[in-house]
Amino acid sequence: QQHGWNWPYQLMKLPSSLATSVTSSRLDSARDCDRYQFCVYPGDLVLLFTDGFSDNLYESEILEIVRVMLSESDPTLPSPDGSGLPSPERLAASLAHAAKKRSRNPAAWVPFCDAAKQHGYKTLGGKVDDITVVAAWVMAES
Repeated sequence: QQHGWNWPYQLMKLPSSLATSVTSSRLDSARDCDRYQFCVYPGDLVLLFTDGFSDNLYESEILEIVRVMLSESDPTLPSPDGSGLPSPERLAASLAHAAKKRSRNPAAWVPFCDAAKQHGYKTLGGKVDDITVVAAWVMAES
């Protein structure tokens, strides 16, 4: 969610000692965020991530990384949850690593370049930014 192009919401809770030094007249809060509801089913993968992730990897690249990790998993081997699925920690780490690598490539064409072009800017190379990825498998109730 963004106020405008390349101006994402910034959710934070400032200590009172710092709050007085913030020059913005309005701070974003969780109440300002869009909310979504989705139906999920056992076996679905849920990904939560920052814009530093999605600015550097296309959806097709994200899906390919997940596909490869799924193909490398062995459902006959024991996994901590008994599902045979790749661990969400490993998935999140692999995805974040790919985005970080791309963000440091000065010759990469990334989703951020597409967005910049749509807004009249010329840019090339990955977008260095904070990158956070959280992954979770939806499991059946036991």
